[in-house]
Amino acid sequence: MPRFNVTALSKTGEMINNRVVADSSDAAMKLVKDRGIVPIKVEIEKAGAVNVSNSASLFSRDRIGHRELLAFTRELAMLSKAGIALDRALDKLVELQSSANFRKNLRTLSTNVKSGKSLGSAMARTPAVFPPFYTGLVNAGEAGGTLHLVLEDIANIIQAKQELSEKISASLLYPLIVLIMIAASFIILMAWVVPEFRPLLESQGTNIPTSAAIVLFLSNLVVNWGWAIAVVLMIVILVAIRATKNEVYRRMIDRTALRIPVLGDIVRGFEAARYCRALGTLLSNGVTIMDAVGLAGDAVDNRVVSRALYAVSGGLARGLSLARVLRRADIIPPLVLEIIDVGEESGNLNDMLFLAADTAQSKAQITLQKLVVMIAPLVTVLLGAFVAGIIGTILSAILSTYDVPL
Repeated sequence: MPRFNVTALSKTGEMINNRVVADSSDAAMKLVKDRGIVPIKVEIEKAGAVNVSNSASLFSRDRIGHRELLAFTRELAMLSKAGIALDRALDKLVELQSSANFRKNLRTLSTNVKSGKSLGSAMARTPAVFPPFYTGLVNAGEAGGTLHLVLEDIANIIQAKQELSEKISASLLYPLIVLIMIAASFIILMAWVVPEFRPLLESQGTNIPTSAAIVLFLSNLVVNWGWAIAVVLMIVILVAIRATKNEVYRRMIDRTALRIPVLGDIVRGFEAARYCRALGTLLSNGVTIMDAVGLAGDAVDNRVVSRALYAVSGGLARGLSLARVLRRADIIPPLVLEIIDVGEESGNLNDMLFLAADTAQSKAQITLQKLVVMIAPLVTVLLGAFVAGIIGTILSAILSTYDVPL
């Protein structure tokens, strides 16, 4: 039988690792639960190879894109609502997929369902596509006979995540365009404009101003070594992209993002919105709070925030309130904690979690917009100052050649 490495939370809230021998990841998780601890992640251990993760983020783009998963979830919800048998619905959806990888995963899913497994159990066997958060909700929907409603809830969460990412990207688009224009202006000036004035500037010999000498050096560097600079930059970009897929470096990046003033508050706000919306959805569909708080962490992108939220289960196991253990985690914004606290006291936690999600997202978006409004003019001024500085340096050196006072 295969061996599994299980990351779990003890009753005291400590993160522990267990090695379990079981027939499947589901069986491994059950064995861990029977020991009185809360499983968070399961990794299958393969002999002679590096451990391969048996869990995936709901919003990971490594294999299946947001749009593909969203379309599949909504279509399956509609077919389920129409009363079409699950195996027939899956077969139909396999034919509709344009991605060969997604078709392969769905065929595996369909085969497992036809063999008698529940949809949730079958999805758990393809964790690269359907992570614990997704399968946890599906299991709850199947148990309660509300599968199509649960699938619609999952689709809404994926869509909300996608729309939020698009809004963030749109907010950062203008500063990014200005930075690209600065880079393009630098290349044009150094590669084509400055070389036209090189003979005149170099005719001054040792009398050339220091600023002009620096401009000539940069121009020479771009003209003669531009290709090498471009190759190095490409390598740096590729290495940076690869580093973001490495857990250690990704955690360092996420930790740094939280420590940056203003940006850290924005990240916490957006992550709190994702977590509260996912947690509210799980609780609304009958998932116990002990299981829900761990599964909802899968909706969070920031690794540091996600790890802190996973540890919430330990505090709940000791009888503490959700608001209290979240406050101890020091991740969720205070206003959101107040709303959750009110929800627990009033016995209306589910609705208050959705309110908390909307509040956190709205506040984070406003802060982001203010930040962009402040940055955009600064970046525009930087572009103008950069171009003016280079042109001014060239004109100053030329005029000094003719002893024209400035």
